[in-house]
Amino acid sequence: MAAPVPVSSFRSSVGIAKEATAGTPVGATDWIPLFTQPDLQPQVKPLLDASNRGSAVDNTGMVAGVTWTDYTMPNSGVMADAIGYPLAGVLGEVAVTGSGAPYRTTITEYNSGTFQPTSWTLTDNYAAGTRLVPGCKFSEVAFSFTADGLLMWNSKAVGYASITTNFAVPSYSTQPPLAGWIAAVSIAGSTVSILKGADWTIKRAVAPDWTAQNQQGPAFVWGGQVGVTGNLIFVMESDAELNRFLNNTQPALVMDFTQGTSTALVEVK
Repeated sequence: MAAPVPVSSFRSSVGIAKEATAGTPVGATDWIPLFTQPDLQPQVKPLLDASNRGSAVDNTGMVAGVTWTDYTMPNSGVMADAIGYPLAGVLGEVAVTGSGAPYRTTITEYNSGTFQPTSWTLTDNYAAGTRLVPGCKFSEVAFSFTADGLLMWNSKAVGYASITTNFAVPSYSTQPPLAGWIAAVSIAGSTVSILKGADWTIKRAVAPDWTAQNQQGPAFVWGGQVGVTGNLIFVMESDAELNRFLNNTQPALVMDFTQGTSTALVEVK
């Protein structure tokens, strides 16, 4: 018998495309660079047959219940031309301004209509095959950095059951990740030079839901409200930032990561 030959995880890649109709799959229109392979978790709710049939077992079978997919993108460096996808996914509102490069993209929470963020199709090339995960809504995007490291991100999404498709050839930009030390930081409008690092997470309650219509997959994936949590690490040179915390002072905080010049300028802020 021939020995098994596992596929190499470094060959995995993730594509993304905005859906015109939620849950209708679309082939990848762009690709997201990741440091390691993503985690596609297919979910089938087990419905146990717990009927007593004269045997000392607690169930005698299982019926396949509803399906969905949990999808996780691992901790990776922030590339300015790719991070907009998960941010737009969790927040929902995107506005692009400018008549030429560099354009400015502003991403905020979507506060009109159905209040629902955009749904996406994720293309998962997992080396042994390729799957589309339609109807994805992002439930979380987390960021972290230290001054001596990279600005990092990871995210989670929930979608419909995956389906097989043909291999899609990935294509990436040459944009490098952003270093932590380039951040220009201000608090209450004043520049500060004592921030050593930070982490923050944008979360939206996202859950699939089902109706009785002879369909195993979700009728929809619903997005709830958005919240943010985070932490800052300072050099302790005074009680200034401690007092802001103790006194519930809520100043504006800006962390501006800018790289390049002219038409090659990129900024994550």
